[in-house]
Amino acid sequence: KVTAISDNALRNNKRLKNVTIGGSVTSIGAGAFSGCTALQKVQIGSGVKSIGTKAFYGCKKLTSATLGKNVTSIGTSAFANCTSLTKITLPSKVAKIGSRAFYNCSKLTSITITTEKLTSGTIKSSAFTKAGSKNYKKLTVTVPKAKKTAYKKLLRQRGISVKAKYK
Repeated sequence: KVTAISDNALRNNKRLKNVTIGGSVTSIGAGAFSGCTALQKVQIGSGVKSIGTKAFYGCKKLTSATLGKNVTSIGTSAFANCTSLTKITLPSKVAKIGSRAFYNCSKLTSITITTEKLTSGTIKSSAFTKAGSKNYKKLTVTVPKAKKTAYKKLLRQRGISVKAKYK
């Protein structure tokens, strides 16, 4: 019974295009899919609670990443340099986002944050630096209404452009 995708498990795989992570898997290890340059779509199941450091780092063709509802932690540089990623939704249980987690995800146009658990101590530095940098004016950030003012300030401190629109 597999409960984790180990560190560097599929690192630099040049043929892997789509991944669905389900079953009994509860964690994705550091660098697990790092450098998988053909990877286009990732579906992370509800059993996964943590995404490790650089788990999807440099997956340049990754356009779609769906995070399972029970993800609580996104590691340092987990999706950094995923330059084709256009949309990301952070589920309601996310309580920690590592530094540079979405660094240079330059084509992001939609970031949806459903969690209300984020603070200046739980979103690390540069988590969103250069996110949406191909066209900051198209970037829309959707956050819980009760947290809009606080999250807008916090996310700007963590790298989201002042040109981004908030809903």
